[in-house]
Amino acid sequence: MGGNIADRLTYLDGRDISADSNKQYTFEANLASDYDGRFNFMAGVFYLHAKIDNEYWVLGNGLDYFAVVFPAVPISLGGLVGEDGLGWVSPSFHNQTKDYQLESWAAFGEVYYDLSPTLKLTTGLRYTLTTRTPPAPATC
Repeated sequence: MGGNIADRLTYLDGRDISADSNKQYTFEANLASDYDGRFNFMAGVFYLHAKIDNEYWVLGNGLDYFAVVFPAVPISLGGLVGEDGLGWVSPSFHNQTKDYQLESWAAFGEVYYDLSPTLKLTTGLRYTLTTRTPPAPATC
């Protein structure tokens, strides 16, 4: 942990900080029939590739009332914290998702059959194959 605390606030405050980079590519192609008879169909393929890098922080002395009321005193002055401490360090939350990748392929199709001029039977299938690169463990 550690760090340099350059100032302290005398009021409750908090901050959420988020930084991310997302890239996504998709492709889909369909082939559909338009026959005059009772039978028609639609078939297609789909592809997705996504890459996500994300970092999220929640910071602030609003998470710890003690940090506002009782600022710390450096050890050199007889206090309880190190030389760089000008105030108590509040609790914080840090979540990091680096190089999460998702790739998905799919093939699908539907068949249409006109049972009557006002009633149509539709049936279809879809097969999807998805692979994920698991995200790195979160750090706090």
